[in-house]
Amino acid sequence: MAIAVRHGQNQPATLREAMDRFMESTFNGPWWAPFWAETNATGALNFPVNVYQNADSYLVTAALPGINPDQVQITALNGTLTISGETGAPGIEGYEPIYTESQFGQFRRDIRLPGDFAVENAEAVYENGMLRLTLPKAEHLKPKSLRVKVVKG
Repeated sequence: MAIAVRHGQNQPATLREAMDRFMESTFNGPWWAPFWAETNATGALNFPVNVYQNADSYLVTAALPGINPDQVQITALNGTLTISGETGAPGIEGYEPIYTESQFGQFRRDIRLPGDFAVENAEAVYENGMLRLTLPKAEHLKPKSLRVKVVKG
């Protein structure tokens, strides 16, 4: 049985360090990664979104804390809304990171909405780390009323 040692030191690792190393080797990365930052099929980081609707529009909110809104790209194609971008590694001048949990790199979410929406009339607002998209529903999806004629005969 091997004794785990700290990198670059001859001291035995703590039980926590040994368990973290075991979990990382088992899951090919930080053991907590599946619970913290998921990646999608393209390898980009996912982020939480919420989708709502009313009779006139869809509302999509996305949590993007710390993201520069200029780095966010929003596209729409065939009823799928895509929010994507890239964020750089956080750094503080004069300091070297020892331990970081911040995620950085490419991020992307593809959101399939249940109906068509009018992108040309959409609105995107970024406030306090939340992206808020208002997407008006396409005219053919909005409820229409028909007046009934009464025929006297």
